[in-house]
Amino acid sequence: MNETKEVMFRVSPTTTKGVIRTIANQNIEFDKLSRIRAQLKKINKSGVKTIKIPDGDIIDCVLFHDQPAFDLPELKDQKTTLELPEWPIGYNISEDTTIGVESFQLWSHSDEECTEGTIPILRTTEQDLLRVILSRSIANKTIELNKLSRINAHLEKINKLGVKTMKSPDGDIIDCVLFHDQPTFDLPELNDQKTTLELPKWPMGYNINEDTTIVDESFQIWTDSGEECPELTIPILRTTEEDLLRNIEFDKLSRIRAQLKKINKPGVKTIKSPDGDIIDCVLFHDQPAFDLPELKDQKTTLELPEWPIGYNISKDTTIGVESFQLWSHSGEECPEGTIPILRTTEQDLLRVRTKDPYDEK
Repeated sequence: MNETKEVMFRVSPTTTKGVIRTIANQNIEFDKLSRIRAQLKKINKSGVKTIKIPDGDIIDCVLFHDQPAFDLPELKDQKTTLELPEWPIGYNISEDTTIGVESFQLWSHSDEECTEGTIPILRTTEQDLLRVILSRSIANKTIELNKLSRINAHLEKINKLGVKTMKSPDGDIIDCVLFHDQPTFDLPELNDQKTTLELPKWPMGYNINEDTTIVDESFQIWTDSGEECPELTIPILRTTEEDLLRNIEFDKLSRIRAQLKKINKPGVKTIKSPDGDIIDCVLFHDQPAFDLPELKDQKTTLELPEWPIGYNISKDTTIGVESFQLWSHSGEECPEGTIPILRTTEQDLLRVRTKDPYDEK
């Protein structure tokens, strides 16, 4: 009698995580490929004839008016009016000695030609777009590397070489720097006093442990390690890459907030739109337009424009309901003598990329 045995396989959590990670990576690659193929459909126009050349490239003979150039907004209206240019009468390209053989494209040697009314366009491939993506990735990494190099060069200037180094319990590093080598003496105002100033000393008989004006919390945590800096040196906190990056972000945020103060004018009333936007009802003469040098002198002379007598906007059939801004549906209005202005936020300015001093090439 045959016995049926049930075999059970146990999959380790590590294997499961590996499988999930592999599937996730495959999904990312599939999504990338899908986007590339969608882009290729926009780029490559369908041709009336296809020519394959010896080096593997594919040439599409595309109708003149279907070429990608006419996808540009500036040329879209001229799609049907522009005519295919012709060679001058009697011109023979084979007899033109001003054009060297090297200048001809390889596909033209195949003896095939595009039909009249079409132009030859090199077909863009997945590999072409992948090369562009890769080159951008390399460029971004190069920018980051350059940024890091500049930060490290700046750190070398900031951090002075110490005669002793102490590590604080919270991870900070303290350099015991000779008094005359401290960064303060790098300032032009103090550079000449570098050799003349003496290291200050505690008053005779002074005991810091008996000073009741200093509370325990005011001492830096590194002093709890029991280590001290040698005589004639002072303790200086070492600046790190993270410190500089935080300073860059803080500086960026400070500049953004200062910019917002200039942009956003104080309103006499504030309206919150259903989509989250904030509308400030600003006095007509306080609107940002009058900050422009060309209009500054007209600030007090220009009057708030009025609707024509008898005009009713609700009865104006030339203005569709769709043209009204969402905030106006709240039933609130700006008082007379004011105009509604959308408040600019930090997020708005952050979307506009701000200049980072370490991003410069």
